[in-house]
Parts: sequence; C-alpha cells; structure tokens
Amino acid sequence: MSFNWREFPSAAVRIKIDRMYKGQLVSDTLTILTPPNNSSCGFNFQVGQKYIVYSSKVDKLFASVDLERRPTDIQTFWTHHCTRTQNWNSSEENEILQEIK
Repeated sequence: MSFNWREFPSAAVRIKIDRMYKGQLVSDTLTILTPPNNSSCGFNFQVGQKYIVYSSKVDKLFASVDLERRPTDIQTFWTHHCTRTQNWNSSEENEILQEIK
C-alpha cells in the first residue's frame, strides 16, 4: 500500500533551506508536514521567519498508529513541537555546530 499524506489532517509548508546540519540536501526547498494546529502539537510556521527545523521522514508523533505515516517524496518531512523545531537563534545553532564537530 502506498502512503498518501493527504489522507491525514496536516498542514504543509514549503521552506527554503539556508543551511543543513545533518543528512543530505536533496533540494534547496523542502515540504514540511506538521499537525494542523497547536493543540495537536503542530508547529505554527510564519512567512518571513527563520527557523531551525528538526524533522524526519516518519511522523514519530503518531508512531503508535499501525500505519506508518511516511511520505514517499524525498523532499517531504514531518515535524512538530516535540522535535525541538523553533525560531532560529544563535545559541541553538551554536549548540548544533558543537554537536556535529
């Protein structure tokens, strides 16, 4: 059975990548899926803001659901509040840079 993320309630945003810290860059623009609102742990992205996005190919928020929510598109990832995704700030970026050295 192929996965269709459009069958699940989610918000989709397109983001431009300024810098990638982990993984392989597949495009300078990615699609990020998140639950549709804050009450379901969705992250509220705003146009024009800069973010540090922690994401994965699997929606780990709903890992207990039998169907693994896994997009087939290599440019699509999941995120939510519990992933540490946040507005960009230099202290978080410095911590990431220290961690990957």
